[in-house]
Amino acid sequence: MNLFGFFRVSKKRDSHSLHYNDQDITNNLGDDDAMSNINGGTWNSALYRVPLPGTSSVVVVKKLQNRSGSPVDASLDNRCQSEVNLLGSIHHDNIIGLADCLRTNNFIVLIYNHKENGSLHRWLHPDLPQLAAQGLVLDWPTRRNIAIGTVEGLCYLHHGRNHPIVHHNINSASILLDTSLNPKIAGFDFARINLAGPDQPVPISELTAANMFGYTAPALVWCCWSSSPGGCLTNRFWTATWQHGHKIIVNV
Repeated sequence: MNLFGFFRVSKKRDSHSLHYNDQDITNNLGDDDAMSNINGGTWNSALYRVPLPGTSSVVVVKKLQNRSGSPVDASLDNRCQSEVNLLGSIHHDNIIGLADCLRTNNFIVLIYNHKENGSLHRWLHPDLPQLAAQGLVLDWPTRRNIAIGTVEGLCYLHHGRNHPIVHHNINSASILLDTSLNPKIAGFDFARINLAGPDQPVPISELTAANMFGYTAPALVWCCWSSSPGGCLTNRFWTATWQHGHKIIVNV
């Protein structure tokens, strides 16, 4: 397999703590082992937890490929480059960082700088198989801290930048927990930068079927910021996940 370094983030975050070779990653991406999958129409992305041989470390990686099985093309390259550029511009404790990006002839792999402890979804739904969450229950103080950290990450995306980022796919599967059970927002497949500026509505032309993946409160059709009346509504849907275990997607 012809494997070589691909896009590189200009500023890696603590990448010295990750020690691996390319084969350690690419040889452990079985379809049945994915934590989550996103169908993007012509492309597919899957999130994996990959144990590093000879260590107790586990890394999180995303595999992007064309659904047809065809080789990596310009469209997939551009999609990967967009996420690399976006994550390279974000610096927040509650948002996942990017360590590296690898490319093969048939797929692209993003390697995240994250000490993995499973997704929030699998912690909230113990019936789902996940090594990290087996036999453990999140107590309410921990859930509160996870909720606060997630909101702080979203607040940064919406208000902490010159051009806000709308994630478009916030759900418990896109919230990863580290070894201290701190939340990291991941899953930026549908994320969009709002070039209109802070507190300005997202143009309706940008809210297409491809990036309105989950639930959207009516008030958020024109404005996707948490300060809007619809933000309160989506917060109620988000809270329902904690209280009742509903599998809900919130589009913020």
